[in-house]
Amino acid sequence: MQGLLDHDQITLILPLPISVNKAFAGNGKIRYKSGDYKAWILAAAACMRNYPNYQITGDKWLSVTYVFYMPTVCKNGNKRVVDVANREKALSDFLSWNEKKQSGIK
Repeated sequence: MQGLLDHDQITLILPLPISVNKAFAGNGKIRYKSGDYKAWILAAAACMRNYPNYQITGDKWLSVTYVFYMPTVCKNGNKRVVDVANREKALSDFLSWNEKKQSGIK
């Protein structure tokens, strides 16, 4: 694994995350990942295989910047309001889960 210096930057290009509103399904008592969310996780994981493993060592802060490229106009031409935080949650969970998996944390 490669240690990161303060000035290093990692750029990951992943598929547009699913909205957290569509990420989970359930019957009122049990919540589980939806089929669309599982499909997005598999697609994002496949993209991650194209990148080298990195390890952040020492007492460093991690700064994360997300850039989402998403349509803000519907197919019918109407503008729509986009809640980016709904997409960010799925991405943050995925990256956190992927880091735990790589480091052996359960």
